Amino acid sequence: MDSSGRDRPGEVAVFVCGPGVDHCYRSGLDPGRAGEGRSIVAEKTIESVRVEVDEAALAPLGWTAQDVRARLVTETRSGGMVVQQVAVAGTVRFRTEDWADRFSETRFAPHVLVALNRRGATSLPSFGKVVAERAEVAAKRPIRFTETSHSWIGPARVTPEQLEVRLTGYDLDSIQHSLSLPADQATALPVTVLDESTWPSLQVKAQATAEITRPDDRELVQVRVEGIVEPGPVEQLLADRETHPVPLLDRLLDVPQVAVPGFVVEVADDSDFLLAKQTIKIGGAITVDEATGGPRRGPRFVADFRTNSASYAGTPAQVTLRILDAAEVRSI
Repeated sequence: MDSSGRDRPGEVAVFVCGPGVDHCYRSGLDPGRAGEGRSIVAEKTIESVRVEVDEAALAPLGWTAQDVRARLVTETRSGGMVVQQVAVAGTVRFRTEDWADRFSETRFAPHVLVALNRRGATSLPSFGKVVAERAEVAAKRPIRFTETSHSWIGPARVTPEQLEVRLTGYDLDSIQHSLSLPADQATALPVTVLDESTWPSLQVKAQATAEITRPDDRELVQVRVEGIVEPGPVEQLLADRETHPVPLLDRLLDVPQVAVPGFVVEVADDSDFLLAKQTIKIGGAITVDEATGGPRRGPRFVADFRTNSASYAGTPAQVTLRILDAAEVRSI
């Protein structure tokens, strides 16, 4: 077996399990080195991990969760090296009639996400997208899902009590879906949020977090922003729409829509030298119907930006998050 957990060519591996399915031994012998007596033995355990279901987040999106479980899989190899990963599986049901306020510009139902973190950690959780279906397909029957995290390797094992697994969702998400255990240590970067949007009828309440982590001898900068877009009254939305440039196709819609703002992330050193810049589009819209009124609530969103700082021309020390009109973000 190599360092990534894959069997080497020619290596035969067998799991020998005791009573039940939660305790196994992995044994292998490299036929090419049989004369040397080179053998591999690994102990494998499977333990349950508590899953927190964010019903308050999922219900307005039309989703309910059924029988969601998680397991921590641990292999202790010869020499004491520990390889672990988390698997999450369950069933969710989507009801179109419960999805009253819709903000997506596509026909897809809101994504169902699973978040993984170390319990009590200040580092940002990772996300995996476990369900992404068109609304009409999702509504036909309950959907079963399974998602397995990337493996992590270390000298010490993480216990189920040290893990936080959460099933959740947002109206709009623009994140890098890669379920993995976050680093146990992260360096926080100060973030300045500047609202430069020009639509008074769209108030963005955003909270941004930035951090530096160092997994596998790399230095990663990650910025995450989440919050809500609070729309004003229908009359104010329509008035703003008349005074702002709107794409021609949007003006041809039977029911007017207003695109939600986007973001620009800037990473700089302590002298404010710009090291990296990234546009984030969350791709949502608010329907403005004079007959039925506006939505009962605003869209919740999450978005992020992650980059390897090895190519930076300096040391990242601060982050600026600019909130911009959707039209301006599209033009960047």
